[in-house]
Amino acid sequence: MAFPVLVVEDDPDSGEVLLEFLRDDGLEVEWARTGVEALALVARQSFSVAFIDLSLPDMDGEDVAREIRRRAPQTRLALVTGFSAEGVIEKAPGLADRIFVKPADPEELIAFVRSDPAGEAAWQ
Repeated sequence: MAFPVLVVEDDPDSGEVLLEFLRDDGLEVEWARTGVEALALVARQSFSVAFIDLSLPDMDGEDVAREIRRRAPQTRLALVTGFSAEGVIEKAPGLADRIFVKPADPEELIAFVRSDPAGEAAWQ
C-alpha cells in the first residue's frame, strides 16, 4: 500500500535524492518546490506525511507547516532544516511531529513515514 507523501523542498539536488529514496521504497510522492505550490497540492490531495524544508524561496517553512496543519490536521508533519533542531523546537514547539537535520538518515525518514501515526511525537 502506498502512503501519499508530500516533499516541500526548493533545492533540486536535495529534492531529487529524497524523492528517489522514498519512491524506491514504494511510496507515492509529490514534490512541491515552493510553499504556494505545497498548499495548492494540499488543497487537491490528502497526504499522510509532509516533509517541509524550513528555507523556501517564497514562504517560511514554519508558515507552510502551520497552514498545512490548519487545512489538513491528519497530515503528520516533519520539518527539515540545515540548522540545529533545538532552535526550531524553541521557536515553534509542537509545530511538527518530527524534525530532521540535513543530511537526514534516509532510513529514519522511511521509518517516520511507516510509523504509527498515533504514536508519540519523536524528535531528532
